[in-house]
This record gives sequence, C-alpha cells and structure tokens, in this order.
Amino acid sequence: KLKQLNTECSYKLDLADKLQYNFGSKYDNVIEYAYKLLLQNQAHDSICGCSTDMVHEENIIRYKKILQIANTIIEEISDKMVKSIKPNTAA
Repeated sequence: KLKQLNTECSYKLDLADKLQYNFGSKYDNVIEYAYKLLLQNQAHDSICGCSTDMVHEENIIRYKKILQIANTIIEEISDKMVKSIKPNTAA
C-alpha cells in the first residue's frame, strides 16, 4: 500500500508542478512543502513497510496531505485552463 501511495503521490505532484510551471507559478511554496512530505516518507524503513504501525499511519497521513495538495492544484489550474478557452464563433 505504501509503495502504491508513493507512486501515486509522485505522479500527481509531478503533474501539479508541471502544470503550475506552465500555467501560473503561484504554487511554488506549497509544492515544495508537498515534496518535503514525500521525501519524509521515502526513508528505507518507511517505504518498505518494516517500521512500526504508528510510523506507517503517519506515512499514510502524509500521503493523504500530498494528494490533497496535488489534486487541488491540478483542479484549480485545470479550471483556469478551461475558462481561458474561447469558443469558436466563426461558423
């Protein structure tokens, strides 16, 4: 479960970072914070599941925070992109 969450968080955080880089850079500090959370979860004992249950619960909480941050950024930028599309009125 932890490795799956790590992969999902890495992918979504990378997507959020690329979107904000191309469509507005007001999320730099938030993305940096999320990357720090991700790195905290990638320690050897944490990611491989050989630590205590409390450590793994904290890892899952961090992954949920990362997903919330990444999903929010992706949604906000996607909404901004959709709103910027002007319909083609030439017919």
